[in-house]
Amino acid sequence: MSDKKPVILAIDDTPANLRTLAAALGRDFDLVIATSGEMGLTLARQASPDLILLDVMMPQIDGYETCRRLKADERLRMIPVIFLTALGDFASESKGLALGAADYIAKPFNIDIARQRISNLLEREELRKSVESHRDHLESLVTERTAKLMEQTTQLDAIFALSPDGFVSFDQDNKVKHVNSAFTRMTGLSGDKLIGLDRQAFLRALLDLCVASPGLQDADDWFQETGSGSADDADPLCLELTVPAGRMLEVRRRQNPGKALSQVLYFHDISQMMEVDRMKSEFLSLAAHELRTPMASIFGFSEVLSMHDLDEETRQDVTTTIHRQARVMSSIIDDLVDLAGIEARHGSDFSFESLSLIDITNNALLDCACPEDRQAPVLHLRTGALRVSADQKKLGQAIRHVIANAYAYSPAGKDVSISFHDKEDGDLRMLGIAVKDCGMGMSPEQQQRCCERFYRGDQSGQTPGTGLGLSIVLKIVDIHGGQVSVESTLGQGTTVTLWLPEATAPAARESAAQRKLDTCSDEPDCTA
Repeated sequence: MSDKKPVILAIDDTPANLRTLAAALGRDFDLVIATSGEMGLTLARQASPDLILLDVMMPQIDGYETCRRLKADERLRMIPVIFLTALGDFASESKGLALGAADYIAKPFNIDIARQRISNLLEREELRKSVESHRDHLESLVTERTAKLMEQTTQLDAIFALSPDGFVSFDQDNKVKHVNSAFTRMTGLSGDKLIGLDRQAFLRALLDLCVASPGLQDADDWFQETGSGSADDADPLCLELTVPAGRMLEVRRRQNPGKALSQVLYFHDISQMMEVDRMKSEFLSLAAHELRTPMASIFGFSEVLSMHDLDEETRQDVTTTIHRQARVMSSIIDDLVDLAGIEARHGSDFSFESLSLIDITNNALLDCACPEDRQAPVLHLRTGALRVSADQKKLGQAIRHVIANAYAYSPAGKDVSISFHDKEDGDLRMLGIAVKDCGMGMSPEQQQRCCERFYRGDQSGQTPGTGLGLSIVLKIVDIHGGQVSVESTLGQGTTVTLWLPEATAPAARESAAQRKLDTCSDEPDCTA
């Protein structure tokens, strides 16, 4: 018991009994006196005693009724009550105990026995309070930790639901326990059909969706293997799905021995990465091929210069050839750097403003050196502002590439002309600059490939160029939110039109600037 004296409320209508209790208990307890049931109920609410001594035989409200009211009060019901009574029959004692009394002390009572019974009951009461306090503390901890677990579970559920990667977990019986929505989007296998399947059934359902390959034969063993710890060092498994065609999934696993989950499978869609790697390899292969031709000429002719004593005219021809091939290599490298920079920065270095398409074209013509003995392009002007949201430098570069192609693929004496057009495209008005030549033209098959990197309409090698010009044009126009159209007739000529959104107000310019960011990751739009 604590150093503070326990508080005892004594309710008795006989003053002599109260004096006896005060003399007997005053040294060990703080005694509060009440001479009636009503007074006792009032003091009980005020003093919150540790124990109540209650006389049975009292006028108006007797001890039984007082006890009943005490036990009916939520604030007082847990206070132990000892009846003091001269009634010695079993029925009276049973009635008191039925009302919730903790003990009986018969009158006249023995002081020592009464003190011991009171002390024992108070010790039990203190122990009960301690147990309740400990229980309340444990309940609080459980509630707090449950709330944290619920919060963590909610967060994990949100992460799994929003994750672009697929997750499949298995319980200790190796049955599917959880499937997130990303896995369903990747494979078309819904959680409703998978949850509860054993590992073998899940594996069959997954592998039925895959393209048959030598590596697929090892998939069963890979799934059945068990790592030594939570981090599994096994190499990831790659699966190719039949639908959609070309989708590649990288599968990793985590073992979870001794936990609620035995294994978690992680599915990552690597289709785009694989396609990028393929395109990168193809691009490097093409670049190497295109650079090899001029390099071979430079190497061969420089070797001739170093090993043979040539006359002046031959030496001049060889030197001119080396210089021409070096210029070809330089052009290829410059175009490669331009194209790589545009793709890497996705237009983040473009500076958009509302500009006149005619002014941009005139400035591009000033920087565009026409071939010797060729007339400048015929410019067909039109009235109207023709304002577009554009980066003047980049769009001018695109226009110069198209003009250079027009001269390269049209014979001397044939005009190259430039005209301006407009059309409606949904809620936007598009403005176009069309560059037309009267050259060799292209077949439908050539038109389909004309914007490919390193593709040349003239496969003979007689027409100068790197084969990257239209690829650069396509990227620049795409970042401007526009499109490139190509119209050509074999033997008659080609018209290349660059279409750009009209900028009639600041909001329209901002829309075009945003579109160039939104579309930079997609395939550019080139229509033939």
